[in-house]
Amino acid sequence: MLLDAVSLPIDVEINQHRTRVLGQVSGFSSFLGSPYVFASYADASRYIGLNQEDAMYILLRLRRGFSAQQVKHALQARLPDVDVWTQAEFAKRSKIYWVTQTGAGGGILIAAMLGFLIGLMVVSQTIYATTLENLEEFATLKALGATRWFIIRVVLTQSLVCGVVGCALGLAAALPLIDKARGMIAWIYTPWWLPPAMFAPTLAMCCLAAIVSVRAALAVEPAKVFRA
Repeated sequence: MLLDAVSLPIDVEINQHRTRVLGQVSGFSSFLGSPYVFASYADASRYIGLNQEDAMYILLRLRRGFSAQQVKHALQARLPDVDVWTQAEFAKRSKIYWVTQTGAGGGILIAAMLGFLIGLMVVSQTIYATTLENLEEFATLKALGATRWFIIRVVLTQSLVCGVVGCALGLAAALPLIDKARGMIAWIYTPWWLPPAMFAPTLAMCCLAAIVSVRAALAVEPAKVFRA
């Protein structure tokens, strides 16, 4: 709860300044988890110790009939030493900053690589175990005249089916959890294109995982079925 307030309104202290909290905002939080305090510009400057001529950034609300790009160009012409950004530009620069200038980007990249490697090992072990259990069937196919490409397609098909089914089940389990987590952490964002985009690396992972199994299936001798 904001500033550990139990009942509102309540008198609190911010940087040795007395103030009153009138309400609480739901569904809004920062990337670091610390709460935001919404106040007028004069009060906010007093709380964080800014002088009258200082500011971190100022948010402008446009009246109807005014274009954001026109206002931006007009302000940029009047204030050449000040960065003037639209909402989309500010959001893009914030994303780039958190991904490239902090440890968040590296942490996400490492987590993605670990997930890919773990999935690669799991799928590889599953397909390899399935291939070893059916070596006699592959030997029978080769004895009947199956080509190397046919054997490769059989193993790849098994691997792709395993990966697609696993990806679908994983997304079906993850999406509801993301929706629930968004109620507690408001900045969680899942673009619409992310779930479909997961299938491409999943298929690539399955193809890589099938390499060892393909070699095992191709190495089996057709005569094995007659010895059995």
